[in-house]
Amino acid sequence: MVLKHHHAARLHAEAGLTGTEFPAHESNWHQTVGQLVHHCCADHANLRHLPAHELAQRVIDWASVNVKATRTLGNLAKARAAIASNANVYLTRYAPGPDAQFLGAEIPVGDGRIDLAWFIPDFGVLVDELKTVRQVHMHADNPGITQCHGYVDAGLAEWGDLFAGVRYLPLSIPSQALFFAPDHGTHTLSRYTPADVIRQVA
Repeated sequence: MVLKHHHAARLHAEAGLTGTEFPAHESNWHQTVGQLVHHCCADHANLRHLPAHELAQRVIDWASVNVKATRTLGNLAKARAAIASNANVYLTRYAPGPDAQFLGAEIPVGDGRIDLAWFIPDFGVLVDELKTVRQVHMHADNPGITQCHGYVDAGLAEWGDLFAGVRYLPLSIPSQALFFAPDHGTHTLSRYTPADVIRQVA
């Protein structure tokens, strides 16, 4: 089964964003970096089969071309390095296998926007929530945890029985990666084979 790319189209039509067009201003450095990471991953989603060194170089080149100097980003070299390193971690460690279909980035659902979404045959629609901050606490009041539970509800409303769950991915702290099942059950992901583990726990 193949899902139509209507969510990717919605990204461009409603958000007005492409791989080379970004908002001129965001509220803070991490939010801007995070959004740029999403776009970098989206632009390379269908290149994830490349050898790791080649993919990494393409990501670095992308950041050099697309990440422009702004007051929010400050040190441009630091921002580009953060964006490239986080995007590369996602694409090489967490992006699903070659049979998965990329659905889009910054997809509007419910009251928020999904960072990235995939359709995996024999599994369903997988939502990924990326975190680029270096320190993430795992207490119940973590807004990212609350956000993921909200995306479970939104995913069920959007995709119904096709919805498989949400991955919470602190990219610099793989040991704290989590999977939120459609019944809101929460599972720890392996730092080594998260794509395989998610199929087992769902």
